[in-house]
Amino acid sequence: MGRGPASAVWPARYLVLCEPTSSLDLAFKHQILTVAHWFAVRNVAVLVVWHDLNLAVQYADRILCWMGAVRSPWAHHTKSCKPK
Repeated sequence: MGRGPASAVWPARYLVLCEPTSSLDLAFKHQILTVAHWFAVRNVAVLVVWHDLNLAVQYADRILCWMGAVRSPWAHHTKSCKPK
């Protein structure tokens, strides 16, 4: 493994982040999301679990809202998570 530990997992296909921006100030939130975007433009699927719909609307290409045990694909980039 001469190129370091990252060579063992690259190329990645998925990046899963669970509440990556909780308890961070705005500047650090932007840095985390910039890194996630860096992966996304390199054809890595980025899945982010958020409770902050405002961030999701700003940064996501698609949004899937879950309410309890019910899954509903709703329109992406909506300000209010209403069904189509």
